[in-house]
Amino acid sequence: MNRFRVVSQSVFGIMAVIGVVACAPLKPPPSSTVVNIREIATIDSVSTTQTSTPLPETPPTPAHDAGDVSPISDAGSNDIEPQAPCLGFNPVAETTAASPTAMAEANHSFILYMVAVPPEDKAMPFWRLQSVPSLALFDDPVFDTFYGLAEQSTGIGLFFDMFRPQLSPNGRYLALPRIAEEPPATGGVWLVDLQTQVLRELLTQTTPFTWNSTSDHIAYIDDLNTLCSLDIAPNAIPTPLFTHPDLDKAYASWSPDGKWIAVISTVLNDAEAAEPALSTYWLISTTGEAPRELASRPSYSLAPTMGEIQWSPDSQLLLIRNELFSPAESIRSPAYDGSAHWMPNSNGLLLVGSNGLRFVTLTGDEIAIINQTFTTTWAFSPDGQQLAYSQPGDAGAEIFVFDLNQQTNQLIGTIPTQGETVSTLYWRADDAFLAADEGLEPDPIWLIEAKPNSKAERLVDDGYLIQVVNQ
Repeated sequence: MNRFRVVSQSVFGIMAVIGVVACAPLKPPPSSTVVNIREIATIDSVSTTQTSTPLPETPPTPAHDAGDVSPISDAGSNDIEPQAPCLGFNPVAETTAASPTAMAEANHSFILYMVAVPPEDKAMPFWRLQSVPSLALFDDPVFDTFYGLAEQSTGIGLFFDMFRPQLSPNGRYLALPRIAEEPPATGGVWLVDLQTQVLRELLTQTTPFTWNSTSDHIAYIDDLNTLCSLDIAPNAIPTPLFTHPDLDKAYASWSPDGKWIAVISTVLNDAEAAEPALSTYWLISTTGEAPRELASRPSYSLAPTMGEIQWSPDSQLLLIRNELFSPAESIRSPAYDGSAHWMPNSNGLLLVGSNGLRFVTLTGDEIAIINQTFTTTWAFSPDGQQLAYSQPGDAGAEIFVFDLNQQTNQLIGTIPTQGETVSTLYWRADDAFLAADEGLEPDPIWLIEAKPNSKAERLVDDGYLIQVVNQ
């Protein structure tokens, strides 16, 4: 069989194969069903007691080679020889310190966006990273060309489907994937210490990665198809954890308790085969246990995103491509009628589909109907108690907020977009405001208060909303 590589080494190669979802005209939602959101069933015999196991201070067991792995639950041997050193990291602790910034101005939040501007030493405009409020940290020259040439970035939103900035769980560090300024440059991932205002290059290539729960390591897959764990301390050397010839760089997800990293290997079948590709789901231990093979499934994904692997908040379950798995035992997953996403504070699920937004139990039983029309843009508040979503309206994108405690569904206001909806929607840390834009590269960025009869405030005239960072 030929090797199947979902993620190209070129960032724009990735963007070229990622699909765009079109939004159909929608109607306002009906009144929500009154139910107790907290009455969420769990699958029998699966424990939901949360444990906390930080990554060990001593180096993990050397990498396992999947060529010696048995296709049963616990695979392989702990006596396999160590693999070659990991690639793609920056071993030099070069840092840049910015002047102190009053983070309190941002109410523990700041908005990241980009604008097309020509740097002083460049003839063509580049996408520059900026923030609201304006933070001195992002005045560093490295951000002048951070997202590449503006004229070559049609569909740059597709880049952020895979490479959006990631805040560490403790809120101190921000990891920022970069687009190569110009070929043959390879991009990279930059690390910002929001406490000390120091930034440095962490990885030399733009690649997906995942934080551990203690915010001191990231995991990524290098060009040798090896899953690597890297301490973010300066001069650290990454540790190889697992090697497989078909490991897919698009997927790596660290469990909240720190014990496991979920990854996927994928191979392309022969042309006459009924299924185009076959993916195998793996759990890789950070505590020295043998790798576990969860399942193998036909793969139809040509638009990979990190969100295809989702751990439950207590680490006892995980969703992989909408199928439920348990690291502890074999369970039967329901066939969910829509794209399933974990609720922030429980093991219940939000289903997003053609029949609207709904809360369901793990077994697929309906708990509450939020709306009954197709919705693509939604976001849980930082405290997990509110769900915001967008629908087309007569004057632009209508923004609704469903309160999980009060079980109310209210229209808070309309954002005057050129089209009928917004493509991005983020909450501020205070759970009181939302930022949104239409994703038209560039267009206005808006802020709206999460209460009825609110009027949207224009924050930026011409920009592209990347993310709201909530510390």
